Amino acid sequence: MDVAKVAEQAKLQKASGATQEPPAQAAVKSDVPKVQLFVMSQCPYGVQAENAIKPVLDALKDKISFELRFIANSDGKGGFTSLHGQAEVDENIRQVCAAKYAPDTYMDYVICRNKNYRSTEWESCATEQS
Repeated sequence: MDVAKVAEQAKLQKASGATQEPPAQAAVKSDVPKVQLFVMSQCPYGVQAENAIKPVLDALKDKISFELRFIANSDGKGGFTSLHGQAEVDENIRQVCAAKYAPDTYMDYVICRNKNYRSTEWESCATEQS
């Protein structure tokens, strides 16, 4: 959904006095649904969500297309900031790299890190999953 387009339509409707809702966009059907989980690597709630979805991913395997997404902000200098600090940015990046370079096992790395997600010691989880 294009948020800017929806906002513009609402603005035009308000200006014209129209109260009718814009038509709903039809859901796109797919044989392999796309599932995205938006998290921060050091957020307790994100960690819980990742831990909860892992058995689902194991059960569904190739029946869904899963993508782990990370919540961060641009720092305006080519880097990122995150709610829980630089250590979280660093771990977010490690998890993105794990997903890119080890797509079949990166969630094992994530689950391993989640056991002690505030720790800066990540190497043992990386070598355990390689």
